[in-house]
Amino acid sequence: MDTDSRRHIADPEVSEAEDFVRELIDRAPSDGLSNGASGALLAWGDRRSFLRVTEDVARAVGTGLRRVPENGRPIIGPRDALVMEAEQAEDPVRCPDAYLRSTPGPRGPAIVCGFAGGSDPWAAARRLAAFWHQPDVVILPQGRGWLADRIAGSPGAEHTHPTIGVLGVCGGVGTTTTALWVASRLLEDGKPPIVVDAVPGSTALESCVAGEPMSGLRWEDIARLPYRPEAAHIVSAVPAPHGLPILSSDPDTTGQIQDSGTTLWATIDALSHEAMPVVDLGAIPLTWSTMNSTSVARCSALLLLVPFTLRGLCQARAACHRWDGVLSVVPVGTGPRWCDVSDQDVAQAIGMPLAATIPHVVPVHDSYEAGRVLDIVYKRPLRRALGEIVDAVGAAVESRAGRGRGRGYSAGQQFARISPQHRRPAGES
Repeated sequence: MDTDSRRHIADPEVSEAEDFVRELIDRAPSDGLSNGASGALLAWGDRRSFLRVTEDVARAVGTGLRRVPENGRPIIGPRDALVMEAEQAEDPVRCPDAYLRSTPGPRGPAIVCGFAGGSDPWAAARRLAAFWHQPDVVILPQGRGWLADRIAGSPGAEHTHPTIGVLGVCGGVGTTTTALWVASRLLEDGKPPIVVDAVPGSTALESCVAGEPMSGLRWEDIARLPYRPEAAHIVSAVPAPHGLPILSSDPDTTGQIQDSGTTLWATIDALSHEAMPVVDLGAIPLTWSTMNSTSVARCSALLLLVPFTLRGLCQARAACHRWDGVLSVVPVGTGPRWCDVSDQDVAQAIGMPLAATIPHVVPVHDSYEAGRVLDIVYKRPLRRALGEIVDAVGAAVESRAGRGRGRGYSAGQQFARISPQHRRPAGES
């Protein structure tokens, strides 16, 4: 049996958090621990000992910790590590097949935790592997040292371009137009964008730029192929008016392929190796489903379009509260100021400052219908706003990645991070 296997099975149970951290320090590399990702440890379970172990591991490794609400399902960020109890993975109510089928699963580690007298973690792992990649299995509490090593030593995400999601807090705020404008600005700045239409039923997005549908690879073509083409082939084969690649649905179909979250986001993830996906997510739906949650959580940054209306501000506040902490949210004001509010008033209302404000451009609707949306990009007020948006998105992605990079802590610093005053009292759940 190799050293890693012995550590996995026979690590001694450590009663105090300080001893646990010292154990990690003694066997960690001299340059400190690194979680290799910009996400968090996402804990899915209700058992008190499970919550304590995941809290200790997150603090020792130096990564964030998010817990799945009771009777809820996880919103998995693009760089999160999912750690779940075997009971959750086996429960057909908490974790139904429909959820697993529609959710691409974590790109980072997925770990199933078993406890003495609990559900079989290997059976739970086999169930997840039928839908996601093969998860790891660990027995707690004795394997928590291995769990910390797994989270700390998970390899950093391979080089990919960030995925930018464009979401309107209500309909009619211009998510499609903004996605095209932002992608055009990225192209001008020397970055390789691709606009992806992720709105079910939406077709022929390139006609907003070219005036009429163009020939090229569509979502339906990808679905009909026995295997997904390489990302470079997709980028080179889709319609590209004015040199801007656009992946949308065929106007002669209903775009039903986009109902499959796994197909959609597996393709977008692959595209991020070759280009910077700018994803049109449409507007916030009346009812948030698992698919809607997955669509937002898979993005590196969320460009949230906020109209200056009472309903728009209320929706934006709820969206910022829902997604802040899962991924970088970049609120952007748009449209005429129907409410007499300043940018400072908006920031106070939604709980976040606006990164930029897209000026109200009167001829945009006519340009949209005529396929000349990109002609407006060169108007000076809009050009300045788009520059601010691109800069804000880049800064948000870099800031979140920086928070997730490994940081070297001294023993004293690590002890301070999980000192007893920061832990829950023993009687609390």
